Amino acid sequence: MAIILDYGQEPPPPRFPWRIIFIVIGVVIALIVVAVVGVVGYLGYMYWSYDQQFQADRLANQQMLLYQIDDQKVLAACIDLWQKQKPPTPTTGPAGDFDLRIGSSDSALPAIIRALQPNEVDISKDVVYIQFGELSWDDYGLKAYMNGAEGSGTKQLIPGLWYFSKNNDIPSKP
Repeated sequence: MAIILDYGQEPPPPRFPWRIIFIVIGVVIALIVVAVVGVVGYLGYMYWSYDQQFQADRLANQQMLLYQIDDQKVLAACIDLWQKQKPPTPTTGPAGDFDLRIGSSDSALPAIIRALQPNEVDISKDVVYIQFGELSWDDYGLKAYMNGAEGSGTKQLIPGLWYFSKNNDIPSKP
């Protein structure tokens, strides 16, 4: 037989579950923070990875220009290009500081220059610039001087052909 005790009090009304709501809100905020940190971390890693690949490609390309190309053949191709595309007047033309700008895939470029895959080739009154680099501060490439011009650059490869780098960096041999 069961004994029922009655103290004459009614049970308290059910309390609103604030504690559960606060826990749920805290968990949601924590998940949002983790998601944001994950996305930012992923994007940071992707940028870092791209930058590492960009720097490695740049270094390999600079080393190729400095140590692996046939300088005589490149200079001869530049002279040939300059003679065929020679600007009509020694003034600044539509390409800015250059009289003529040729795209890297243009059939007017000799095959040896096209194989280097430059960004562009610029021709002025006495210089052919073979330019690489994706940013203005990152420009590097080759300058081929015509008509016995003395020339200048970061490093002379052979008389008439110079390597140039806006940063003045000369990578070591691979």
